[in-house]
Amino acid sequence: MKNQEALKKEIVEDLILLNRIEDKSVDYNKFLPKELIKYGLKHGVGANIYYLIKKGRITGVDQQDLIEWKKNYLHASLQFQIKFQAFLQIQKLFDENNIPLITLKGFALAISLYEEEGVRPMGDLDILVPEDKGQLALSVLLKAGAKQVHTPRSVLHEKVHSHVRAIVFNGVLIEIHQRLFSLGNPYYVPTYKCFETYKSINYHNKEINVLSDVMMGYHLICHAAYNIKNGGLRFGWLLDIALLLSRQKDIETYTEQILKMFTGTKKEMLDILMMSSVLLVSDERNKLLFGNDEYSIKELISIKMLEKDSKKLHKVNNLKEILNQPGFRNKILMTWFELFPSKEYMIEWNNHQDDFLLKLYLKRLFHIHDK
Repeated sequence: MKNQEALKKEIVEDLILLNRIEDKSVDYNKFLPKELIKYGLKHGVGANIYYLIKKGRITGVDQQDLIEWKKNYLHASLQFQIKFQAFLQIQKLFDENNIPLITLKGFALAISLYEEEGVRPMGDLDILVPEDKGQLALSVLLKAGAKQVHTPRSVLHEKVHSHVRAIVFNGVLIEIHQRLFSLGNPYYVPTYKCFETYKSINYHNKEINVLSDVMMGYHLICHAAYNIKNGGLRFGWLLDIALLLSRQKDIETYTEQILKMFTGTKKEMLDILMMSSVLLVSDERNKLLFGNDEYSIKELISIKMLEKDSKKLHKVNNLKEILNQPGFRNKILMTWFELFPSKEYMIEWNNHQDDFLLKLYLKRLFHIHDK
């Protein structure tokens, strides 16, 4: 066990060294451990390291060690182009239906923070619409040929969650967000604030909206803080945040603006800022360590990267969100639908086999069938 822990810390050290935002080149000068290659892929930074090596910003690495990271980079580049074409069609449909649109997460970061699209791998295409436009946006895409992926537990679930049901449009998984965080989530902010402060980026002669730097920083930091509780830290989240921090003229004022947006306990947010700071150049790094030494922060990253039982944690956090729902009626209904979801949801849960609803509920409650 001690050897595994020591190896994990070495991997964290190497991930930091190879992803640090430096003007000068880094001489790695040793073979890439297989564990490092695996973690680079798993944590979404393998393509970035490959790109930096290709550009000569990291030296001393045998090209034979880069095959898996190179594949990841090429695959991410191709997938981005597919998502970009799907986005352009969505943007056109939403314009025709007067639905404001902001890009989120991987897609937005790829066009606004990273030097090349293939450097930032992403899964689905995340977009944000105003809180009262979620169902309309879903309807527009379904009419245009999109197919739903999963059925929500209830209509109420779909209304209070951060996004409506996931769909596939032109071969791309799409998540239509109606707010950055679900109602009941401690990090929830009204969506209108996003649409008051967004900015447009000219990308290949197309105007694409992204969150303002302050709102994007808040979203990325809170997303990482919240999801660490649901399964562990993804190292790539720290790189996203560090890149955003690195382009601020006054990093201390910028982080103060982000922290002011949240009225609760800020410890988790401060932890994310400290962990992200180890990827910055030394002058900027020292401003965000808040008196902690760099070694202890690296220890914290190593601990947070350890995976947890995400299924069990998700249930706990889901219960907390239900209890924090606005209005007593919503709390009761959300609890009811957690126990007794819609018939459509239950049929899907039962591998799309119709059956008596009571029988399905009994099977689910007593774990006779677990999809």
